[in-house]
Order: sequence, then C-alpha cells, then structure tokens
Amino acid sequence: MLWDYLRKLLLPIGSQYIDNVHNDVSMAEGMPMLVSAIFFAFQLYLDFSAYSDIAIGAARTLGFELSLNFKRPYLSSSFSDFWRRWHISLSSWFRDYLFIPLGGSRNGKFLTIKNILIVFVVSGLWHGASWNFIIWGALNGLFLIVMDKIFTKINLNRIVSSFVIFWCWTLSLLLFRSSDFSTTMEAFSNLGFSNTSKLYEFGLNSFEFKLAFFSLIGIMILELLAEQKKISIDWILAKPTFIRYPFYLAIVMITIFFGSYGVGMNDNNFIYFQF
Repeated sequence: MLWDYLRKLLLPIGSQYIDNVHNDVSMAEGMPMLVSAIFFAFQLYLDFSAYSDIAIGAARTLGFELSLNFKRPYLSSSFSDFWRRWHISLSSWFRDYLFIPLGGSRNGKFLTIKNILIVFVVSGLWHGASWNFIIWGALNGLFLIVMDKIFTKINLNRIVSSFVIFWCWTLSLLLFRSSDFSTTMEAFSNLGFSNTSKLYEFGLNSFEFKLAFFSLIGIMILELLAEQKKISIDWILAKPTFIRYPFYLAIVMITIFFGSYGVGMNDNNFIYFQF
C-alpha cells in the first residue's frame, strides 16, 4: 500500500497544473493545453488505480481478497484489451448485466455495434448526466468498433498500438475534464505544439514541471517492467533485508516529503469519489 500512497501523493503536482489550465482554457493555447491533457490522463489513472490498490491492500490485512481493478491499461494492444484492463469491475458489470443480456455479439455485426454503443453511452451516463459524459462514452465505443478493426487489418506493432490508444483516450478525456461542451471544444481547438514559453505560467516552476514529467516516465518504465514480469511486489519481497528495508524507508520518506499538512491542505480527494 505504501507504493500506492506514494503514487497518490505525487498527483497534486500535476493536478495543480490541470486545474489552472481548465480554470481559464482560453489562455492555455498550444503546449500548455497538450501537457494538461497528458497530465490528466495520468492523474485519472493513478488516482483511481492507487485507491483501488489501497482498498485491496487494506482488505488483505483483514483477511479479505478483493479482485484486481486495473492491469496496466496504458500498455493495451487494442481498445478491447484496454477495457479489459481499465476499471475491470465496472467493465465486467456492464458486460455481464447489459451487453450480454442485450444479445452481446451473437446476433450479427449491426446488432453487435448497436449493443457496444448502448453500453458505452450508459457508461457515460453512469459517470454523469451531461452531454460531455454521453459523448465521451459514445466516442470510446466508436474507438473500440472502428480502431480495433483497423488494428486487426494493418497488424500494428504493440508499442505503436499502445501509443495510438493512449492518445485517443487522452483526447477523449477532455470531455471528461471540461465543465461543459463549449469548454471542451475550446480545449480541443487550443491543442498544439506552440507557446512552449508559457509552460511555466500555470502554477509549476521548472523543477516541479520536470519532477512531474520524469515521475510519469518512471511510472511507465515500472509498468512496462511489470508487464514483462521483470519486477513485482513479490520480486521486492523476495530480496534480502538489506535491500528491502532501505526500499521501504525510501518510500516512507518520499511519502512524508510530498504529503500535504495543515488546515485547508486536504483538497486532493480521490477523483472517483464523486461517481
């Protein structure tokens, strides 16, 4: 659980940037908006996966075994694979209690597409009763229907397909993060590679920006190593005491360093607590 607390505590760095950008989208043209979109994709994932894993760890200390809810979704090979890895409990629920009762994929291509779109639109509504969430759900349904077919036909390399999936998902999350549809359209129009000089005008100085950036790279390297089964918690637990205990101490110290203390410092609540 210590690792998950650390992942959660690293989030305020990027979340501050995201909040400042979305507080005035009109001013965040070019790179600031693009960086904010990337930060939010990781904020949502790390926030949700961290609290899911903390719940699993807490339950295990009480003798209960909870099922895994995330399995490195940003390393997916297709959109179908992505939804088997992202919020597994909810995806499984929609599959078992909506998609399959609707007929699943048993009644031809047209009805299969219809059922997929229904499931994703309902998933959007589950997150919130607004057009942003409905369009977000429908868009991800279309990604699954259209992009997976393209992936199958051209047989993309795993790295390339993961990259494409991540960017499609990241752009769709502008609908998820924006307050209304008009703000979403403005955010989309502001995306670009210009205005690099404004990167440090949204609440992060050079050091904090680099810290957030390299933290995300480090997390993805760990994800890749875990995917290739080259590193895991069991791997760490199997190491000698002189390796394990400095590792534990380092996580504790970093967690204390990045913690927020005092009155008014508890505003970084888990994002999914609102759903």
